Amino acid sequence: FSKWMRKHGKLAVLKDDEVDRLERASSAACGNSREDVMASMYGRADPKPLAPSYSPEDLRKMREKEDQLKLQSRNASTLNGKYWSSIEVAKDLGLDCGAYKWTQTQAYVEVFVNLPPFTTGKRTQVVLDSTFLSVRVDGEVLLEGQLCKEIKSDESTWFIHDGILEFYLLKRYRRGLTYQKGETNAHTYWHAVFVDAKQEETLQLKYPPTEYYKTEWKTEKVLDEYKTQRRSTDKPKSLPVC
Repeated sequence: FSKWMRKHGKLAVLKDDEVDRLERASSAACGNSREDVMASMYGRADPKPLAPSYSPEDLRKMREKEDQLKLQSRNASTLNGKYWSSIEVAKDLGLDCGAYKWTQTQAYVEVFVNLPPFTTGKRTQVVLDSTFLSVRVDGEVLLEGQLCKEIKSDESTWFIHDGILEFYLLKRYRRGLTYQKGETNAHTYWHAVFVDAKQEETLQLKYPPTEYYKTEWKTEKVLDEYKTQRRSTDKPKSLPVC
């Protein structure tokens, strides 16, 4: 190396990563030689490594792979979009809040979160307790906040189905169980999912609508109906995780 440096009139101190490159080139059975690597680092006026070069075949394969990933992403987005559009929210029992939808009965609150394409359960971090809910994908917050009312977290659940994260939250105070002191069934009605929900994410009603009192309140029946609904889906991709 010293001879090569003197021949080219160079004076330099090698960095650790440059030493590693030279050592790998010396021991490699194929690829660039040690001389080629040295020339790429110090054979020009601007001593920066040369940009990687690819053969026409390599470039063709890279383009095909990129097109394939784009097609998969479009297909996944279309599937998610169809399922997301099929989720209906009954008037005055919930809202479509854009990033999430929610609806309720006298026993449960359902929350639906539209996940990015190809999101799996392993990439999704969920925190769910009696007063707090948080959803993150790869560390990025999608939904988070203090719940508007208390729930029974040990009897609530969540799962991913066709790219949608679904929560099934059992109300802590509900018809057929108990109410807080001085309250009635009307107080079990949720106006929003979170305490600090925006105005457009909050039901602008002073009192629960009549339809609310017609919703199911026996938890066993609600669960049986919900399980039947899940089993009847075309593609059973649900990942039940508590």
